[in-house]
Amino acid sequence: MFRSQSVSALGDRLMLAANSGSASHSHTAYDMLEKQLRDDGWVVGETLSLADCAAAPALFYAYATHPFGGSRPRLAAYFDRLRMRPSVARVIAEAGPYLENFRLRDALPERFVTGAPT
Repeated sequence: MFRSQSVSALGDRLMLAANSGSASHSHTAYDMLEKQLRDDGWVVGETLSLADCAAAPALFYAYATHPFGGSRPRLAAYFDRLRMRPSVARVIAEAGPYLENFRLRDALPERFVTGAPT
């Protein structure tokens, strides 16, 4: 499991990587997550926590800049679980009208935008 400082640092690294446009930074962060995530559950246990809520926007943006790819099944499954949570799905739905102005909108799979199941 992650410690809260690790989650914060990882979120910072994901946002830095996404903003820098550096695929190597993104892949390093993705690899760290892939190694530490479990096949089910959440970042720090069996229940959704603030760490997961903090990860959602960073992963959403990071995916738009550098998709996770099939080589990171735990990360992809974690993000799908996170995206399907009612609270996260609501945020995505409420952001829908504004996503048309998101410069990377076309890079997002439609299921990320609509909240449709995988």
